[in-house]
Amino acid sequence: MAFYNQIFLVFAISLFLTTLPSKATFFFPRFQAPHLSPSKSSSSSSSPYTETLPPKGYNVPKFQEAPPSKPYSPSPSSYKKPLPPKGYKIPKSQAPPLSPSKSSSSFSSSSAYKKTIEIPKKSTPVTSSGDVSIFINSVMEATMAKTEEFISTVIEQRLEDPETDIYATDCLETCKEVYQDAVDAMKKAEEDCKVKNYYKANVDISAMMTDIDTCNDCAISVYGDDSEFKEFDNWIHGVGSDCLEKIATHSN
Repeated sequence: MAFYNQIFLVFAISLFLTTLPSKATFFFPRFQAPHLSPSKSSSSSSSPYTETLPPKGYNVPKFQEAPPSKPYSPSPSSYKKPLPPKGYKIPKSQAPPLSPSKSSSSFSSSSAYKKTIEIPKKSTPVTSSGDVSIFINSVMEATMAKTEEFISTVIEQRLEDPETDIYATDCLETCKEVYQDAVDAMKKAEEDCKVKNYYKANVDISAMMTDIDTCNDCAISVYGDDSEFKEFDNWIHGVGSDCLEKIATHSN
């Protein structure tokens, strides 16, 4: 019985101890970081060094910013033209005159070429007497000589000019060709008149005038109112008209 009482007592004591609150409290130390002072800016914080004040009666000079520099621009009077020594005359240099540019529309043959050909102002007058073949022969010989002279002194000189453009070159080559055809027509007119074939001579002289007109039309389109081509064309027409009139009068 005593044994059971001991067991019950131990059990009661254990139960009592478990119902009591725990008095043991553990305190852990709290470590607090030191307070950091806020960073002091250079603009708001006071300098740790005391400013040395100037002595009394001394005025601190005030520094002013230099004005912005201006770009250098020398005045006209900054450079003086050196004067020549006394008694010395400065030679005047003259630039060579500039030659006017040659264009196809404003070409002046008189300023670019020396006229070595003289074109008669009037055609050969038709005489009422004499054989028509003698008249035609003399007129055609003179006309052939003038035509050959015009080819060599005007057409070929312009072809040799390095400033002649491609359009003028084509025109001049055409003129040279038709002028030679005109010379051939003059030779045929002489032969036809010798054998008294006046109808064919009339056709030959008309062909001569047509060949010269072909060149004149080309020259007008390229050079405009060119005096040399115009005068020669007018002279050829006068010669041809006289020959045709002579042939027509004799044939009637």
